[in-house]
Amino acid sequence: MIAIDGKAVRGARVDTSSAPHLVAALARGSGAVLGQVAVSDKSNEIPAARGLLEILDLDGAVVTMDVLHTHHDTAALVTGARADYVLTVKANQKSLYTQLKVLLWARMPALTRTERGHGRRATRTIKVVDVPAWIGFTGATQVAQLRPTVTRRGGRTVEIGYLITSTDVRTAPAELLATCVQSHWEIENRLHWVRDVTFDEDRSQVRTGNTPRVMAGLRNTAITLLCLIGHHNIAARPATPTAPSTSSEPRDERLCRGPGTGRDNPSRGLDAPRRCGRGPRRPRLRCRAYGPVPSLAETPLVGVGLSSCARRDVGAICRASFRPCARRGGSKGEPV
Repeated sequence: MIAIDGKAVRGARVDTSSAPHLVAALARGSGAVLGQVAVSDKSNEIPAARGLLEILDLDGAVVTMDVLHTHHDTAALVTGARADYVLTVKANQKSLYTQLKVLLWARMPALTRTERGHGRRATRTIKVVDVPAWIGFTGATQVAQLRPTVTRRGGRTVEIGYLITSTDVRTAPAELLATCVQSHWEIENRLHWVRDVTFDEDRSQVRTGNTPRVMAGLRNTAITLLCLIGHHNIAARPATPTAPSTSSEPRDERLCRGPGTGRDNPSRGLDAPRRCGRGPRRPRLRCRAYGPVPSLAETPLVGVGLSSCARRDVGAICRASFRPCARRGGSKGEPV
C-alpha cells in the first residue's frame, strides 16, 4: 500500500512567496519514502500528486489519498497503471457526497472495532457495499461508510465519512478497507511528524532556490535508511543526564545568569529560570585543584557529554574537561 500526502516547509517561507509545498509517497509497513515532488508556484497538490503517480511503479499496489485527490482524472491515472485506489469522500465533493449519503446504510451490515489508548476510546464502524450503477465514478467497485466515535474525558465526537475504491470485495473486504484508512496516517506519523519534531524542519530557514526541496529529500533518505534497518521509532536523542555534584562549595548563581535576570531585571530574581552560558556577566571559572579554567572559546571540548546546566558546577566542568594537574602526574590545566 502506498500513501500519498503533502507537507509545507514553513521555515522556508519568504515575504514575496509562500512556503514550499512538497508531495511525498510512503510505502506502508516498511516506512520507505518512494518519491517526492514539489508543488509548482500558483498551483496545488492535485497536479503534483498526479506527476508523482506517473513516475512510480504502481503495478499491483493500493494507493490511498485524502479527500483533496478524489477526482476522476486521478482515479483514471491509478487504474491505468494497474493499481487500485482508496479515496475519501467528504462535503467538498458535493455531488458524489450526496449520492453516497442517500444510500440505505441503516440496512447494511457493519464491522465495528474498538481501541483504547492515549487517554481516549475510539470505536470505528465501517459498512461496505457494491457501488450502485448510477454512481459514475471512474473505476469504482465498492463504496463504504465510516463512522468513528471518539470518547475522551467524558466528551464524545462522531464524524461520518465515505470511501470509494476500485478494489472488489474479494481483494479488499471490510476489514482490509478499515486497515487501509487507518494506515494512511502512517505518512503523517512516520514521515511528516518525524521531519517536524526530530529533524525540526519547520524551523529550518534554508530557502534559496531548490535548497528546501533538496534538504527535505535528504531527510527523507535518512528516515528511509533508518526504517529499512529496523529503527521504526525515530525520535530526537534525549539530553544526557547530569550526575549529581559532590562539590562542597556553594554554586555561583551568576554562572547561569541569562539576559533579563538578576540586577538586569529587578522583577526576576536569581531563582528565575536561566539559560547557562548566555549571560554577559559570567565570571571566569576557577577550580580549587587545577587553577583557572580556560574559557569555552579556548577549550572547545569543555562540557562535552554534559547538559548545559552542569556548567554551573565548577567541579563538574573540571572533572569532565581536564586531566589531573601537575601534582597528580599531569600538566596543569591541560584540556582533554
